[in-house]
Amino acid sequence: MAAGVSLTQIVLVALLLAAILYYVDMALKQQFVRDARLTTKTVAASVAPMTDAKNISAMLSAIRTGKVVYAEVVRADGKHVGNPPSTMEDGLVYAEDQALGMHGDAVYFVTAPLQGGGNTAAELRLGFDEHAISMQRQQIASFMMILLLVYALVGPVLIFLVGKRVMSPLNELRRALANIREGYVVARLDVASPVTDVRDLVTHFDAMRTELAKRTTELGHQAMHDVLTGLPNGVLLEDRIRQSMLARSGKPAAFALLLINLDCMQELNDTEGAQVCSEVLCMAGRRLKRVVRQGDTVARMGGDKFAVMLNGVNKDAGVAIKIIQQEMQREFQVGDHVIDIHAFIGVSYFTGAAQSIEDLMQQAEKAMNEAKLSGKPVVTYSGKG
Repeated sequence: MAAGVSLTQIVLVALLLAAILYYVDMALKQQFVRDARLTTKTVAASVAPMTDAKNISAMLSAIRTGKVVYAEVVRADGKHVGNPPSTMEDGLVYAEDQALGMHGDAVYFVTAPLQGGGNTAAELRLGFDEHAISMQRQQIASFMMILLLVYALVGPVLIFLVGKRVMSPLNELRRALANIREGYVVARLDVASPVTDVRDLVTHFDAMRTELAKRTTELGHQAMHDVLTGLPNGVLLEDRIRQSMLARSGKPAAFALLLINLDCMQELNDTEGAQVCSEVLCMAGRRLKRVVRQGDTVARMGGDKFAVMLNGVNKDAGVAIKIIQQEMQREFQVGDHVIDIHAFIGVSYFTGAAQSIEDLMQQAEKAMNEAKLSGKPVVTYSGKG
């Protein structure tokens, strides 16, 4: 009878470990897919405003490292930008995936439309290496096989000495891993057990939880920040504008929005190269951060365009705008290169009178374009014309 109980317990443990492996496998796959689609959406938002093929190619080359093994933009005219010929020579052919391992090429392909800017009707294609998740799954499966083998060898002793004290923590671990599969990766796996193997299992899975939480945080940051400069991107800027509008509803204008265009960046990229151009953009972002207050927001909107949100001003941001203008007029020193950049600034103010984020952005954009056409460094939207 004891042998029958031991066999039953071993079968139950095997089934439990198989269930845990299933939940972990599902969690890894779902997290991988979420990460891939969020990364594609973020990159698409950065690429959409770009019009120059060299800039798009440079952007895609920068992200085509590590897990991203395929990156290209297909324009409306059918032209492909970004993916190197060597990838095609390796036999990798793009085919959008709805699930991992769909086409047996060990690459998860995602497509995202490029909306707005100069890439109307174009689409971004990214391919993510599936080998990393396969290795994780294999390692976890191997560990569980070892655990099952150990349990099978010492099962009768464990049943006699521990009994339910072993199964209870494993059930707690199963429930905790089910929570991870649902996306709750922040809470620590606080599962106590007198058995070393179970504690080691908890330790390994808690390390996996920590890594998943870290990756989730990193991807959340990437979704809200510019890849090149590290500044907030347009998504985060709009969120902060929305919060200010809700907080100040019905009151006079409480902030100003500046759109800043750095002129001649395309010529700089063509003459001095993408590296110098990228360093100038990073320096411009640092200068803007240095001259604004802690509660203000500096964002990169993509390409050669920046935005500044000045809080607590009511059509009296002239001093702050003057300081920003002077910072942008100073020479940029990049190695042996001394570079002069012309900055054109468009200003709009939040009046609180049925004004939406789109209205505010369009007003600042219109003022900035007027500054470029007239040659004036700063133009404030007046509502005329």
